Amino acid sequence: MKHYIFILISLFTITFFTSCKDEKPNNNIDIWSPHANFTYEIDGLTVTFRNKTTHEGTEYGGTTIYTWYFGDGKHENSYHVTHTYPKKDIYKATLVVSSTYWSIEDEHFEYIDLR
Repeated sequence: MKHYIFILISLFTITFFTSCKDEKPNNNIDIWSPHANFTYEIDGLTVTFRNKTTHEGTEYGGTTIYTWYFGDGKHENSYHVTHTYPKKDIYKATLVVSSTYWSIEDEHFEYIDLR
């Protein structure tokens, strides 16, 4: 295996780059990827949301954050959640799944009809 070292010199910075000419690139990068999903059950103005999110890849020590937006101006960070709405209406409930390690997130929404 041949290694080449390239040196770039600017006015104040010296940067080193290495290259391995005979090595093949690794195309199997294990990037964490969420697929947000949920189900819900309605009981009057109270809705129970069940998180059905799946993940691909490895999170590498970060924390997965589940943020629920209920469509009535309120939100909560939890895996499963029960929320009571203020009145009969149609609300757009959204689950956003993100990570403290990766800059990747996914969201899923459903319209909740409480009329």
